[in-house]
Amino acid sequence: MTGKASTAAEALERALSEHDAGRIAEAAALCRAILAGDARHAGALNLLGVIEAQHGRYAEALPLLDASLRSEPMAEAVQWNRGNLLRLLGKAEAAGASYRRAVATQPAYAEAMYGCASLELAAGRTDKAASGLGRALACRLDYPEAAFVHGNLLQALGLNAAALRSYAAALRSWPGHPEILSNRAAVLLRDGAASEARVGLMQALAVRPDLAEAWCNLGQVLLQIRDIALSISALDRALAIAPRYVLALTNRGNTLSELGRLDEALASYDRALALDPADTLALYNRGNALWRRGFNSPVHRDLGASEGVENLLR
Repeated sequence: MTGKASTAAEALERALSEHDAGRIAEAAALCRAILAGDARHAGALNLLGVIEAQHGRYAEALPLLDASLRSEPMAEAVQWNRGNLLRLLGKAEAAGASYRRAVATQPAYAEAMYGCASLELAAGRTDKAASGLGRALACRLDYPEAAFVHGNLLQALGLNAAALRSYAAALRSWPGHPEILSNRAAVLLRDGAASEARVGLMQALAVRPDLAEAWCNLGQVLLQIRDIALSISALDRALAIAPRYVLALTNRGNTLSELGRLDEALASYDRALALDPADTLALYNRGNALWRRGFNSPVHRDLGASEGVENLLR
């Protein structure tokens, strides 16, 4: 190794250390000093591109990453950085191509697989997203971000047991993570494990008392164990944090309906439907409340609009 190359390598190590320590300006200055002596230095170009992206200067970051790849075309980490940047720029197809090139270079590159899966999920291709997340987690067992997203997707697909396994994997790396605990509680509730769900939600709210989703899930737990007054209080807490939370409004209507307070229940459903007129759960349960009130004509309209969603009732 020449003395010049050795000096550049040492300077890059210092730049990486400064960056890791949060001294971004110092890291950028070291990168520019390296590039003043070698304009094609791949490592300095990559790190400077990352720094520019972190400052929101995406237009300046992309040419730096492209230049780094011209110097080292097989650098999978740079392809991954480029994919992340292109996602931020809204260029999903190009981002996916960068992620795939990273995986082609390094077949066990879990982060790039996760990037591909995230793009599939954003495009609504849930089967491909689930498959990609599974591959990422097979390559990297301690990957809580991917495990959390995988759990959420599996929950949405109704695969409760698999979702619980993914949430458990995420919690092994991130114990006490409030969003994971809250989402896990929703699955436990569906499986009839209300007591375990309640414990997790209380842990979540001890860390994040402003987490509306946890209050909403707690409201459902309390309804299931027939503590209806506290259920309404929990749902009211959710709505105080997130007044436009459609599910909390619908669940509040359900709870009020259980108490026979149909006028208040209908008001909650109406608020939910004003925010999302196509919400099938609110439509169906509003129809049931109207039926109990004896308003048959509106019942037919609401139940007809939600035809085929009887299984959504809790």
